Amino acid sequence: MSKSLNFVVSIKLDRRSVDVNGNHPIKLRVWNRASKRVKMYSCNKFSDPGTFEKAMNHKATVKGDTFVLRTYLERVLSNATDVLEGNVVKSHEDFEKFMFGRTKQSADLNHYIDRKIDECNKNQQYSSRDIYKGLKKLLESFSEDKSIEITELSAKWFESLESWYLGRKKSNGDDYKISGYSIYIRHLRIIVNELVDEELISQKDYPFGKNKYTIPSAENNKRPLASEDITRLLNYKSDCPFKQHAVDFWKLSYYWMGINLRDVIKLQWSNVHDDKIYYYRSKTFKRSKVKRKNTVFLDDRTTAIIDKYRGTGLFIFNVLVDSMSEEQKYRAGKNFIRKINQHLKKVAVELDISIDISSIWSRHSFATEMKKKKVSPYIIQEAFGHKDIKTTENYMSSLVEDDLRNIQKSL
Repeated sequence: MSKSLNFVVSIKLDRRSVDVNGNHPIKLRVWNRASKRVKMYSCNKFSDPGTFEKAMNHKATVKGDTFVLRTYLERVLSNATDVLEGNVVKSHEDFEKFMFGRTKQSADLNHYIDRKIDECNKNQQYSSRDIYKGLKKLLESFSEDKSIEITELSAKWFESLESWYLGRKKSNGDDYKISGYSIYIRHLRIIVNELVDEELISQKDYPFGKNKYTIPSAENNKRPLASEDITRLLNYKSDCPFKQHAVDFWKLSYYWMGINLRDVIKLQWSNVHDDKIYYYRSKTFKRSKVKRKNTVFLDDRTTAIIDKYRGTGLFIFNVLVDSMSEEQKYRAGKNFIRKINQHLKKVAVELDISIDISSIWSRHSFATEMKKKKVSPYIIQEAFGHKDIKTTENYMSSLVEDDLRNIQKSL
């Protein structure tokens, strides 16, 4: 017989919130019949209503991702039932203690960061996982390796963290940037939001929002090259294979309307159709409800670069290998872009152009050159695959700066 007859557990789709893909978080619902109180706990999964209903309908035969989801949720529900049947649970706090091995009084923030790291690993979100790992190291440094309890996460605590972060210097003497800090704190806010959903942080103690803590954002820092510098880069030749390799891929990105190099190395021969290559942007694919294909075109210049760095398997370029796991592909891509950027900076010294250059400057430079050629922003928006024209306009904001500079010179 169950030792906790007053509790009922079930799995629910929480339609009160939605992620960027239009999916809702799945929650474990725990109802105390005696107190009439309900608490919802995150299952670390998101789903659309149709997939969720199929996973929960045990009369329906499912396969693939839906089968995996059903199996996972069955395990969560089974674990919760075992807790109630095997322990005397008189409150939700008791349930949390037996289910999660924690209490409100001893909730360590690292526990929830580790939970997000595990979630990102399962979902193959390796970029987000690395940010959470960096966040964990950052907070350990800030707290001098002391544990941070979730009850400490007030607006004043975040203000103190911001002041500490931006007040430091890097080993080379450079300042730490607001943009880097903002990335970490936006990810920490995701964790705080989940803790609010689980009622481990109350709404009145929520640290973000009006008259509370506001995450700082950096000014738009899109950096295009000047037209003459683009020409010098496009004409660059070097006996150093590493420098030439870096410039060739920068040129390819520029010719292909600023395509991100992460997308370049993922291109497969099956994406090629006559003189066109179709692809999905990795950056927005998971967030977009409608999966939109982008198009780039083959010509003599781009074909010459393909022939030079041709892959031997499924992939057009020789960076990724068919047998790699998803994490290995992520690591290979990250190392590839890091090396490209390192050698671009060496080329910049030779050509006497900005040493801040990186692969993403090809995207900004393409947008700016198109604007100078009076190409409609809406055509550039189409080339970039932006949903909002304002995003495209951010890439061309440097033209305003140039106009203002020319006005000043004319005075």
